[in-house]
Amino acid sequence: ETDDLPNPFFSRAYDQRILYILSGEGELRFPEKSFPLHEGTLCFYPSGQSYWPVSSTENRLRFVTLNFDFTAQYADQVNVLPPVAAEKFQESLLLPSHLCVEHELYKAPFVFSDAHSLRDDFLSVSNIFNSNRTHRREAASARLCSMLYTLLDHTEAKASNAFSRALSYIDEHYADILSNQDIGRALHYHPYYL
Repeated sequence: ETDDLPNPFFSRAYDQRILYILSGEGELRFPEKSFPLHEGTLCFYPSGQSYWPVSSTENRLRFVTLNFDFTAQYADQVNVLPPVAAEKFQESLLLPSHLCVEHELYKAPFVFSDAHSLRDDFLSVSNIFNSNRTHRREAASARLCSMLYTLLDHTEAKASNAFSRALSYIDEHYADILSNQDIGRALHYHPYYL
């Protein structure tokens, strides 16, 4: 748990990262897009992704970061691999375990702005991993896996709901000439997401 953002520039990490905002405000910048950060926001970015979390000066961010890989392939890594400036990133050190994941959700960065229900899970994983208890890695890993499946279930439910709403809108307006922009505007989605 910290309120110290590591780098005031675009960075790239060698492992997977989940950032959970405990309090404060700011934004998470990716090269192609930015997202607002506030209490309860969850951000995932796979290894190799350029990112830059920026805290507001009035209401500084406090957050928990979980660094991990999706396989046991890198279990011998004892130390956290710190992020580096994007231009200093060495592709040969990348932990590409996110490429082994079958779920598309974890192959690209994403942000959930309302993940309040996962706060205790994040703190628990962090506390377990940083404890001296026997099998702490295994216990933290099990809790993290459960959390990752919860995120996946949440995403699939949200996508299913959006799909149902889009179908209902099309059904109600089938006589009109509809474009993705028309549907997106009505449902508050970007036309490309549709």
